[in-house]
Amino acid sequence: MANYHFVYKDVEGASTQWDDIQRKLGNLPPKPPAFKPPSFKPAENEDSKHKDKARHRDCDYHRRLRLSDSIKRLCYYISSGTGTFFCAWYASQKHWLANNILGLAFCIQGIEMLSLGSFKTGAILLAGLFVYDIF
Repeated sequence: MANYHFVYKDVEGASTQWDDIQRKLGNLPPKPPAFKPPSFKPAENEDSKHKDKARHRDCDYHRRLRLSDSIKRLCYYISSGTGTFFCAWYASQKHWLANNILGLAFCIQGIEMLSLGSFKTGAILLAGLFVYDIF
């Protein structure tokens, strides 16, 4: 009985696979195409454009705060090299200090991804990580 309802009708009574089989055999007309609404495209007018970026772009303060691409690239290479060194050190010698440094780096990265609501929440999280590390 279950196969009958699976092939012929579902719980609400709408046809399921039986209509598809009949369409393949040519006994029923093809299904009409599914309705797809047009993709959303926001209107472009002067009122909807963001004007704060242009104001900050001209500000000297923000210009001084931006790091040049070469400094960003240098920081990336230094941090990548340091991380690779500690990973290779731990992989080759299984030293406890390398393990703790990598664990600290993972903890800091995880905390940076979280948005902590207060100092108390961060302190509780760090205390929990400390207890986890001991035991």
